[in-house]
Amino acid sequence: MTDFKIFVYLVKTNFKKIWKLFIFMVFCALGANFLTILQPLIFASMMEVVLPRNINFLNQQTNQVNNVQEQSFFDLNFVGEKFLSIINDFFNRTNLSTLSDLILLSSIFLILVITASLVNYLTNVISKWSNATLTISIREDLLNHFFNLDYSFFTKNKYSEIISRVITDTKSVAQGVVPVLQTLFHQGTLVLIYGFFLYKTDNIIFLSSFLIFGIQYFIMLFLKKPIKNSLIQVNNKTAELLSTLNETFSAIRVTKVFNMKSFQFKKLNKLQTEERKFGFKAAILDEAQTPISSILTSTSLVIILFAILFQLQQNNISLQGGIMFIIIGRLIINPIIRLSTIFTWLIALGATYHKINIYKNVKSKIKDGKLSKCFFKEDIKIKDCSFNYDEKSKIIFNSFTIKKNEKIAIVGPSGSGKSTLIDLILRLYDPIKGSILLDNINIKNFEIKNYRALFGLIPQEPYLYNDTIINNIICGRKDITKSEVINAAKLANADTFIIKKKKGYSTVVGDRGVMLSGGEKQRIAIARALVKNPEVLVFDEATSSLDSKSEKHVQDAINKILKFKTAIIIAHRFSTIKKADKIIVMNNHKIEKIGNHKMLMKNSKTYKELYQLQFLKK
Repeated sequence: MTDFKIFVYLVKTNFKKIWKLFIFMVFCALGANFLTILQPLIFASMMEVVLPRNINFLNQQTNQVNNVQEQSFFDLNFVGEKFLSIINDFFNRTNLSTLSDLILLSSIFLILVITASLVNYLTNVISKWSNATLTISIREDLLNHFFNLDYSFFTKNKYSEIISRVITDTKSVAQGVVPVLQTLFHQGTLVLIYGFFLYKTDNIIFLSSFLIFGIQYFIMLFLKKPIKNSLIQVNNKTAELLSTLNETFSAIRVTKVFNMKSFQFKKLNKLQTEERKFGFKAAILDEAQTPISSILTSTSLVIILFAILFQLQQNNISLQGGIMFIIIGRLIINPIIRLSTIFTWLIALGATYHKINIYKNVKSKIKDGKLSKCFFKEDIKIKDCSFNYDEKSKIIFNSFTIKKNEKIAIVGPSGSGKSTLIDLILRLYDPIKGSILLDNINIKNFEIKNYRALFGLIPQEPYLYNDTIINNIICGRKDITKSEVINAAKLANADTFIIKKKKGYSTVVGDRGVMLSGGEKQRIAIARALVKNPEVLVFDEATSSLDSKSEKHVQDAINKILKFKTAIIIAHRFSTIKKADKIIVMNNHKIEKIGNHKMLMKNSKTYKELYQLQFLKK
C-alpha cells in the first residue's frame, strides 16, 4: 500500500473509535480559525483609522486603485474600510476620535487573540486524547490479530519483537494519523481563506506567493524514498534492540555465571550504533526541510515585495492593500509549511506501519470448525498422521486409539516427536497428512475453543503470572467460583501449602511464580488444569524438573486424579509409565511400537534401553 492508502485505511478502520472526538476537534479548529482570520481584518481596520489614504509613493498616487478592480469585501485594498464600517454600525458609532477608534479596535484584537489561543489549546488537547484513543484502537486490532494466529507463528518469531511492534510501532502510527487529520482541517482552512483574500486582491502576487508550496512538494517527492527506507531500518533496529535487551535481562543469571557481560554489552552496543546510523541518516534528510523551508519562505517574501512594488507603480493596489498583502502573505506561509509536513508524516507513518502490515497479512492456517457442541464419549483416533516443521524433518504417527478413561504414556528420546504428537491432538498444529477423529468426527469440524476445552494441560515448566494464586488458577476464565478453585487445589495437593501462606489464595506469586518452589508452581498448574473439570488431562513431562520431595507431592496429586480421567502422559520416570494402559514408543520421528510395559520390554529395543538407563545403570 502507498503511504496515503495506509493513512486512509487506518482512518477508515479506526474512525468509529474517535469520530466524536474528531468532530469536536474540527469544530474547535474551525472556531479558532475564524477568530484567527478576524485578527488581520481588525488590524486592517486599525490601519484604516491611522494611515491616510492621500499619500504619494514613488511619485504615484496610491489612493486611487484602477477602476477596473471591483471593490470586493475580500479585496485587501478595501477590507479595512468595509470591516470598520461593520464595526461602526454594530456599535452605533459616528465621528469618534482616532484614539477612541484605536482603543476599541485594539481591545477587540486582543480579545480575539486570547480567545483564539484558548480554543487552539483546547483543540491540541483533544488531538492528544484522540492520539491516545487511536493508539489503543490500533493495538486492540493488532493484538486481536495476534491472538487469532496459529501457535506456529509464535514459535517462528521473537516475542520481544512482537511486543515492540505492539507497543512502539502502534503508538508511532497513531501519532501520525491524528496530526494529519488535524492539519488538513486546521491549516487547510487557513490556507484556503487567506489564499482567497490574496487571490481577490491581486492574481499576480497570489501566484508568486504560492510558489513555495509547489517547490516544497517536489522536494518532498525527491526525499520521500530515502527517508522512508531509513525510517524502516530505524524501526527494525529498535525492535531488534528491545528484543535483545529482553533476552539479556531474562537470562541475567546465565550472563553473570558465565561472565558474559562484555559479550552482551558489545552485542547491544553494536545494535545501538546501527540504530543511530539509520536514525541519523533519516534525521539528515528530514531536518534538511527546515533550512529549505526557511530559504523558500524568505525568497517568497522577497518575490511578494517586488510584486507589490510593481503593482503599486501600476496603480493596481493601494498602499494599505500592499501592507495587508504582506501581512496576510506572511500569515499564510506558516500554514502552507505545516501542510507540507503532511508528506513527512505520511512517509513516517508508512515506514512505521511497514512491519505491522507484514504481520497483519499473516493468515491463520488452522481454521475454525462449525460444530459448537463438543463431547468426548468414546475415543480419540489418530489415523496415519504426518507432520513436518521443515522439509528435512518429517514426523510420522501411525494409527492408534485413545479410549475414554484410558491412560496413555508417550516415551522416547529427546526430539523424537513426543510433544509434537500432543500439539497435534490439542490442535495447535494440523497434520500435513492423515486425520484426528473425536468420536469418529474430524476435529477440524469443531469450534477450536470448544474442542480445546476438553483438555487440561500440565506443562513441564508451568508459567505463572505476577498475580494472586486464585487468579493464576482461574486464569481469566469466567464462571469459576472460589469453591471450585479450592476443590481443584485440594485435588492437586496444593491447598495444604496455600492455606499456610499469610494471604492464602490472595498471595501474589511474583514474576513467573518466583515466590514459589518448583513443586508448588507445578501443583498450581495442575489445579489450573483441573478447575474446569476437563475430559482429558495432558501431562507434558510434569515432574521432570522437580526434586524428589516435590516430585512425590506432584506425583501423589497425579495418581489421585488419574483414577477418574482420560490421560495422555509424556514422562521419563518409568514409575509413572509402567502403570499406563498403553505406551507409545517414539524414535527417529516416528512411532516405533505400541503396547504395555511387559510387551515393550520384549519387543522394543528403544524402550528397553530407556528403561535400563534409568533403573539398571549405576
